[in-house]
Amino acid sequence: MPRLGLASFRRRILLRGVFLLLALTTLAMAVVLLQDEKERSYSNYQLSFKKTQAEILARLRHPAGLLALLNPDASSAQSTPLRPLLLPYGALDFDDQNKVQQAVELAGCSVRYPDGSTLCVGVGNNPYAGGFIYLVGNLAVGDLVARERGVVDLGIVHRARVSLTMRGETLHWIAPLELSTESNTPGVRGRLTGFAGIDELLDAQERPVRDFRGLLWQSAQCVDGTSARPDCAKRTAFSIRLPVEAFREALFAKQRPVWPPADLQEIKVRGKEVAENTQRLL
Repeated sequence: MPRLGLASFRRRILLRGVFLLLALTTLAMAVVLLQDEKERSYSNYQLSFKKTQAEILARLRHPAGLLALLNPDASSAQSTPLRPLLLPYGALDFDDQNKVQQAVELAGCSVRYPDGSTLCVGVGNNPYAGGFIYLVGNLAVGDLVARERGVVDLGIVHRARVSLTMRGETLHWIAPLELSTESNTPGVRGRLTGFAGIDELLDAQERPVRDFRGLLWQSAQCVDGTSARPDCAKRTAFSIRLPVEAFREALFAKQRPVWPPADLQEIKVRGKEVAENTQRLL
């Protein structure tokens, strides 16, 4: 048999070369597509991670997130008596209803009671803001009976009772409501003037505690949304600032004050809203 030359295999080599090139091209395209898909997946993951990171940082920067970071054990605390939380604010603008209520709502520090009342107890995160404990809350009460000038019997007026237990000592304040004549807005606005002790019959010469501050605001509408009636409960907000001498003494010590105090979780605060024949525990 005659031997065939290379020219006789040219077409076969060309055809098989084309198929081999197509196979290599297909594999190369698959590798490129997989690489491109991997890069897009990684890019999407980075975008999603950055978005999640931004959301987490936004939550942590929010007062509620800061409150959780500052008080990691707050979820296990009792509802009564309350223990002060370290607030994400240096101090509270307690004499402005809108500001103090907004600050408390943003932080989410309030404890809600079965009757719908709320109460937030906390201290500022700046030890040089005065060393106070703040009580801010809401409740629904009927028409308020205020103390007139010179009245020494507090048993006939609306009043708040507050007690503070810390470092083996218990302090008591009783704060009758005194109406304010400065506001022309609907509803009731007054102050809670604090006296030391629990006695509801004041001495004629007794003076209020100088640094105790308390304000109260009552809406003109009933809780159910109807116009004011003499026998209906109305939404009432209050804000109280308690002076704590132990905190102040630490500020004037030679050493830099430790803040928050190491025994902050051991401090107990109780509050009551008291009417003539009823009292409500907070």
